[in-house]
Amino acid sequence: MRELTLELKKLLRNRIIQIVCLGFLAVAVFDPLSVMYEDFDQNGMLLQDIGKNPFQFLLLTNSVSWGNQVYNTLFWVIAVLLTGMLFFQEQKSAALTCQVVRMGHRRYFASKIFATGLFTFVSVFVILCVNLLVTCLVFREWHVFSSYYEYLIPREGTFAAALYQVSPLWMMVGYIVLNAAALALFALFALAMQMVFRFPNVYVAIVLPVVILFLLSYYMDTSPERFHYNIRMLLQPRAASGLTEILSAQDLAITFGGWAVIDAILLFLGVRRRQEVV
Repeated sequence: MRELTLELKKLLRNRIIQIVCLGFLAVAVFDPLSVMYEDFDQNGMLLQDIGKNPFQFLLLTNSVSWGNQVYNTLFWVIAVLLTGMLFFQEQKSAALTCQVVRMGHRRYFASKIFATGLFTFVSVFVILCVNLLVTCLVFREWHVFSSYYEYLIPREGTFAAALYQVSPLWMMVGYIVLNAAALALFALFALAMQMVFRFPNVYVAIVLPVVILFLLSYYMDTSPERFHYNIRMLLQPRAASGLTEILSAQDLAITFGGWAVIDAILLFLGVRRRQEVV
């Protein structure tokens, strides 16, 4: 427990993570505010036809907003940077050897892995919940169901439809949890890459995992047989309503399970490799 606390404190104090989280938080807060300001600037004409139901304006849902574009464009970069590049920095200095000797190999790597996944999940979850809160405060017309709102209702048979049937708010929270969990998985993927490979510099350590994740996502998108397992599609609420393909709960479980297995294998290889080096 003490080792985990120390790792979490290092992540909290990391300058890279602080910049990423503050930037992400700014996007989460100002995205819905900017939509309302633009509507106010146009004397209410912008949202006159589509209404002001908060379900339509969540950062994850509002695909035409600048905040959604920023989030989806930088998705892989956010995942990699939320590791803080701490392990890369430690293994470049004597810090890695010193900590392994002091804490023990197993305890050091267990705390490092768990802290990275936990911190990423919690930070993303909190930031997206702030976006949900601001959205619900700015847009309060839960009772208004425009034709645009109807277009956002998930198709029958999708995993999102089951959440929506409970309540629209439940579906919004569900997608927040999924996005936080996905970014935690990809942060662990980036951490595993730092363990397995000895990158020459921090820029390569950042860019290479981003490129690999992007190419894997692109590959999954090139075939109808693989499309159901493209995690980027599963994480977007609009995919559940706008696509002809039905993204089921089974697709969701297989995709997240597959990424968890990939992470587990890479982390195992990384820990074994560092056991031989340290």
